[in-house]
Amino acid sequence: ITIAATFKDVSSSAWYYTYVEELVKDGVVKSADNYRPNDSLNRAELVKMVVTAKSGLTGYTAPATATFDDVKTGAWYYDYVEAAVQLGYVSGYKDSKGSLTGKFGPGDIVNRAAAMKILATAFKVPTTLTPASTFSDVATGAWYHDYVVTAYNQSIVDGYSNGKFGPADPVTRAQVAKL
Repeated sequence: ITIAATFKDVSSSAWYYTYVEELVKDGVVKSADNYRPNDSLNRAELVKMVVTAKSGLTGYTAPATATFDDVKTGAWYYDYVEAAVQLGYVSGYKDSKGSLTGKFGPGDIVNRAAAMKILATAFKVPTTLTPASTFSDVATGAWYHDYVVTAYNQSIVDGYSNGKFGPADPVTRAQVAKL
């Protein structure tokens, strides 16, 4: 097995090799010993990657008061989360009635549905709902339906070989590199 130039745990024959190397080249992630491609990402990590990929913290001014109760001003991810709020990429969790809870959940694992919403919003992916969803586990009324169908129709994401998307499945670092 040939090992990638950047990470010890990324083989040059891995399906995600090129995507990971692009993230390093573009400054989205820094080279290190390991990329941990099969690890899940938490919400703070995903937001940092997205903000860094878009424009970084250029022109960003941190607010004096945190937007979310669970994002403290001294946390390593504070500026990234607050920048993502200012840029309209995230708004935090909502309750069953659709009202914002004041929570972001920085340590919560990101599932595939939430990743589609954050990425489609941040990168302004044009909504494309035709053809309709081919995934048996993506219901038309689901909050993530339009994001998943758009990502699929724009060739950003593929489902599993069993015809499912797996909206509740954790998104891996390898998957996010491709996205």
